[in-house]
Amino acid sequence: MLAPYVGEVVLYAFNQAPHNWAQCTGQLMPLSQDIPLFSVIGFEFGGNGVSTFALPDYRALAPKGMQYCIALQGVQPKDAPRPGNVGEIALLPYATPATWINCNGQLLQVAQYESLFQLIGTSFGGDGQTWFRVPNLTMMAPSYPSGLPPMAQAQPGASSKKVSRPAPTQSLYCISNGGANVPSTPLLCEVRLFPSWSTLAGWSACKGQLLPINANQALFSLLGTNFGGDGRTKFALPNLSKAAVPAGLQYCISVAGTYPTK
Repeated sequence: MLAPYVGEVVLYAFNQAPHNWAQCTGQLMPLSQDIPLFSVIGFEFGGNGVSTFALPDYRALAPKGMQYCIALQGVQPKDAPRPGNVGEIALLPYATPATWINCNGQLLQVAQYESLFQLIGTSFGGDGQTWFRVPNLTMMAPSYPSGLPPMAQAQPGASSKKVSRPAPTQSLYCISNGGANVPSTPLLCEVRLFPSWSTLAGWSACKGQLLPINANQALFSLLGTNFGGDGRTKFALPNLSKAAVPAGLQYCISVAGTYPTK
């Protein structure tokens, strides 16, 4: 994702943090270094309350050979929506931005969210006439460990911003209803949830399939044989087909994105 929200969390199928991203390993960050990120996550994940704040630690939640990273820079959630596609699912550790809808299984009016309804229909519930339901990802990791996260407070002198937090029944995942509905450009090997019947061009389901190295050299340079293959003629994509996701969703990997730089 070349234009993420600040604080957006993405799963990557390689072991280095792309430029302007940081691995979600719970590390401390100096407030003077990254105020944009602090303005949206505050002390939600730790810090000393004065000069440092912490990033989330999702190491134990990432599938083997993969990592969660958080965007250090990008579009502020309160500003105009970032590029995206209707039905795109993002992982945001703060209140859902405008034009995005929290994936907590809520019912929506068909007439009010027609574009999203045209894509997902009643796959996750609803009568299909007046109402339809978005996927319920409240139990999927990463998630809030318990209840309502505390309201994050900025340290004195750091513009005294308060950060809005989701309610206990909300998920870290949200789904796009449109907004700046132009195709976004992912990074190569970025992994996201998609409706299982609507994989976009340039993405492939994470089912462990083998690909020829000679036709996918950039992809192979990042994945190697971490997920299978002989390393001479073939390599494998990650296999997340057995991951615990609601029916109607699947993990997909970007196979035609922009090559990530450090």
